[in-house]
Amino acid sequence: MSALTPISREKMCQMNAEEIEKQRQQMIQNIVSNIYYDAIRHAKTSTETSYKYLATRLPQVYHQFNGNDMNDIIENLKQLFPDSSVSQATFVRGADGKQYDISTLDEKLLPFINKQNGQMHIVIDWS
Repeated sequence: MSALTPISREKMCQMNAEEIEKQRQQMIQNIVSNIYYDAIRHAKTSTETSYKYLATRLPQVYHQFNGNDMNDIIENLKQLFPDSSVSQATFVRGADGKQYDISTLDEKLLPFINKQNGQMHIVIDWS
């Protein structure tokens, strides 16, 4: 029996939370890796100087995690792209078919924008 390690009651109580956090961190790392490689591919194949990752592309399991996940994703991406702007933005499609960031639109236009059709993106801008 000496090969078995004693575990305290306190440690037993923490095990589930530790496992959930471990899974959350792994999921965040996978998401960050996907966005990282997509952004690099975009930079190699496009003349655009920004990349938008549609947040609805995030895996379904992502939605089971807590609200800090997006902040963690953004912070990890900021470390990987230190000289670029990394942010979260909501885009709406204009009548001209182009996408516009709600946060940069003129205040006078906001009442005419259907925000329910907005899509959240993670934006990496290296311009």
